[in-house]
Amino acid sequence: MSRALFIGRFQPFHWGHFKAVRRILERESGLIIVVAAAQYSHTLKNPFTAGERVEMIHNTIRLYLPDADVVVIPVVDIEDNALRVRHLERMLPPFEVVYSNNPLVRQLFTEAGYEVKSIPLFNRRVRSAKRIRKMIIEGDPSRAGLVPGPVAEVIMRVIDRFRIFRETDEPERAFSRDGGRFLMFIVFEGIDGSGKDSVIMELVRLIEGDVAITHEPTYRIRAIIGEFSEPEALMHLFVADRIEHAKYVKKLLNEGKIVLQSRSFMSTLVYQGEEEDRERILEINERALRIAKPDAIFFLDVDVEVAEKRLKGDRFERRRAQGKLRELREKYIKASKRLSEKGFKVYVINVNGKSPREIAEEIVSILRNDFGLPRSLGIRFYS
Repeated sequence: MSRALFIGRFQPFHWGHFKAVRRILERESGLIIVVAAAQYSHTLKNPFTAGERVEMIHNTIRLYLPDADVVVIPVVDIEDNALRVRHLERMLPPFEVVYSNNPLVRQLFTEAGYEVKSIPLFNRRVRSAKRIRKMIIEGDPSRAGLVPGPVAEVIMRVIDRFRIFRETDEPERAFSRDGGRFLMFIVFEGIDGSGKDSVIMELVRLIEGDVAITHEPTYRIRAIIGEFSEPEALMHLFVADRIEHAKYVKKLLNEGKIVLQSRSFMSTLVYQGEEEDRERILEINERALRIAKPDAIFFLDVDVEVAEKRLKGDRFERRRAQGKLRELREKYIKASKRLSEKGFKVYVINVNGKSPREIAEEIVSILRNDFGLPRSLGIRFYS
């Protein structure tokens, strides 16, 4: 077994973090926990100082894992990604393996020759540092069960800091990229007949923000897709198209838009990849993800029988003859679980028996609760 590295902001350290630490220690002989962004504090996104976060983690580990070989070290972030690994190597004791679900962190340490492993997620929708911060600001007492006792003690000691936030600032908008406006890149996936386009159009009606709709594959390659019979070549065609399209998505986000997109790299995992190819396909898509990574992926899960009733035409007849719909749905279910394990925010929405408007309202509720979609953006529900 080796000494592992686990990096996070830990704003604050919660039970999900602790369970990840315990799981890592079951596999490795020791652990270095890096408290990242040590220079930031007293803001909505980073309310706690580096010292307070170190105290939370140290006291929790000492209470629940007193014999564990754990070192907690705060580290200031640097802007140059190419130098980040070298920066950490200079600041930390030696380590052999890195645990992270962050695509950029995984890429940087892989390129540096380290073994990189995924961190299991534990009830992410509930155990979310952003959600806990929001609860603290709103004075919600139910947060108490979401953090260990030593963490709660630190929170209560600095609780006045959150009262100031409540009095002087708007609620945190985790995906605000430009001048306080709420911006997101949201992808919709599912088999043919799941209703992706209909749901997207309902969302446009519900959200009175500046919304842009995009699709993959784009117009650049639709006319030539049929000319490729080799799956490997077709996959690379889709990825090349995705890289160029990601630049367009980033431009839309920089213009202050909420981007709703039908299909993305998850479709490549399902349609062009077999089980043994999944990791390689994710690596190939890494460049596009670095340009514009989806903030949320909604998999619209529909029963095959329901999808069959919705679909007409030659394309459906070919797929049905080949027995593809059922196989594709199973692949989507597996891909959803796999991407969630990788740290992507994937939401499986059962769309059976629901109208597009009902599905869109369910998605808006998720965006409010999990991403801080502000009511001030203007959400319209039609009667």
